[in-house]
Amino acid sequence: MLAAAGAVAVAGAVASVVVATSTGGGGNRELEKTTKEFLAATAAGASADGYYGVCDGSPDTGAPRRLVETEGPGFTFDLTSSTATGDTAYVNLTVVGRDRSPTPYAVDLRREGGIWRVCRVETGNIQIDVGGPGSW
Repeated sequence: MLAAAGAVAVAGAVASVVVATSTGGGGNRELEKTTKEFLAATAAGASADGYYGVCDGSPDTGAPRRLVETEGPGFTFDLTSSTATGDTAYVNLTVVGRDRSPTPYAVDLRREGGIWRVCRVETGNIQIDVGGPGSW
């Protein structure tokens, strides 16, 4: 079960399980690569248009970039966890911007034509409920 968790970070133990138990076959590597490239382009002030997908029926034209741009040029980031189910994925990350304080973000992605595309970026992390022992 996935639910927005505001600024609550995913616990380290849960994050490790999520990365290890998410989609097989390198699915997470590809969505994490897309996320990293999108963020690197945004931090450098380069175009990120090629990373946007059609989400909920309409193409996104820059709202994800505008939110992360508030961190200032040259911000740094670390991916903390990711999960994917089918053609939907979420990546949690921490961004350190001009104020030098870490800010959690969640990137919502969709796979379109076999390629991961950025749909939304929100402040906070996505809480990932992996259930109790034996449930996965």
